[in-house]
Amino acid sequence: MKKSTLSIVALALFTLFSLAVNDADAAPRFKKRVKHEDEGIFRFGAGYLSGDTTYRIDLADTTTGEAVTSELKFPLQTALLNMELGYISRDSIGRDVFDIQLRYGFNVGTASGKLEDSDWLNDTVDIALVGTANPGKDIYSESTIDLHAKTIDLRMSHTFWTAERFGIGPLAGCLYQSYRFSARDTHQYGYGAYAATFSGALSGEVLTYDVTYTVPYLGIHTDLPAGKSFRFLLDLGYSPWAEGKDEDDHLLRTKKAKAKTSGSAYLASLGAQIDMEDGNAVQLRGQYLKIDTSGKQTQTWYGNTAGEPPAGTVLSDINDKITSEQISAMLLFSRRF
Repeated sequence: MKKSTLSIVALALFTLFSLAVNDADAAPRFKKRVKHEDEGIFRFGAGYLSGDTTYRIDLADTTTGEAVTSELKFPLQTALLNMELGYISRDSIGRDVFDIQLRYGFNVGTASGKLEDSDWLNDTVDIALVGTANPGKDIYSESTIDLHAKTIDLRMSHTFWTAERFGIGPLAGCLYQSYRFSARDTHQYGYGAYAATFSGALSGEVLTYDVTYTVPYLGIHTDLPAGKSFRFLLDLGYSPWAEGKDEDDHLLRTKKAKAKTSGSAYLASLGAQIDMEDGNAVQLRGQYLKIDTSGKQTQTWYGNTAGEPPAGTVLSDINDKITSEQISAMLLFSRRF
């Protein structure tokens, strides 16, 4: 899905660029506009998000020698709606100089993909559970998910026009993402010695999972006009201050796992925009985002369930990595005012 999304965006950008070549030849210079130099802008559009958000824990008991690695990979495959409000200051020949935008997006419709839950148990745990060592992945399950997604991105840039058709300058912003999942109808598969007793299916809701990312970032903004009404917009951003926060409620085990992590993130955004004489514009934008954080998880049992520790049991200081990789494509319509 990620490769197909990139291919569609790349093909569309190439097509728009080809259409703009004649425009660039016909109008080699900018024309001074008669509108005010400062303008507001409103954008509305739709698109698609493809990727995942994943957490992976490593739990070890030095007393017993038991160790478990568990990874839960939640799909981010959903349609999006996006609204943006901004302010733009332009120079005397109509080129954007200062730009501040507030972007808000949310998902619509049904999300696709499955929650993938994988467990690797060491030999000590294998022998305790199934009587023999079982190399490799031991247990794997898939569950249907429901997703509620929300993103807020506040960003600003200042463009210095070092040439008539080349603008570059600093970019700064803060991205907030919230993903809320509900997982149900699980199919579990045991491998090797686990196949007989750890394979099966379960209907109904099995867990809920909430994760948020906060990513303040700095970067570079580039504006590349290809004619009097066509241009490319390239943003590159990096953050050493990325934070993740999540809560996993295993309903059947009456256990909650919470974590707070920190790390880094980087993003790349490429847009192709056609500006019209009446102030409207159409923009096709693709963005890649990678978040990599680590920290500690705490697990707490809140009920007395057969086969589980008693209510009130707490396990802390569990190594945890919360990561996400995302590709999105948006088609946006804008109006300056």
